[in-house]
Amino acid sequence: MPSKRKGLLAISAGGMGALLAASLWLPAALAGDTQIQVFDPEGKFERFIDNGKADFSAGDQIIEIHTLLDPVDGTEAGTIYTEVTILRVVQGGEDFDLTVHCTVVLPEGTIVFYGAFRFSDAVTGVTLPVTGGTGGLELARGTVNITLGELDGAGGATLTFDLTTT
Repeated sequence: MPSKRKGLLAISAGGMGALLAASLWLPAALAGDTQIQVFDPEGKFERFIDNGKADFSAGDQIIEIHTLLDPVDGTEAGTIYTEVTILRVVQGGEDFDLTVHCTVVLPEGTIVFYGAFRFSDAVTGVTLPVTGGTGGLELARGTVNITLGELDGAGGATLTFDLTTT
């Protein structure tokens, strides 16, 4: 019996070692071949559609069209078309759960992403799946990280795409 335990422990230790080695190697190996970063400033076209109870509530929608900026130099980088649906208002109306569907139009092509998150989580960053693309980004798959912030004093969010396009 003791030799069986030693064998199981050896197998377990070997498996743990393999998992550790894989965890050190995988993040670099899984990085996409294309990284794109843009800033989505709060823009001129934003509409709130009150579909739920009076005021801010589940079922309400927000639609936006904004000009995207290059976070390095502030020049125009593209356009983002956004639809947000409020799923649940929490913390006395201070926070909310949402789904977001975005189409990002860039000179090299279009990227589409979709997902759900709690709005306050975007302060530290949320990661959502990229669901497709067109043009030079036609085979795009990967993720987008959305982090609330500012660019030149304007509020908005930095979108960092990590894509595989081949």
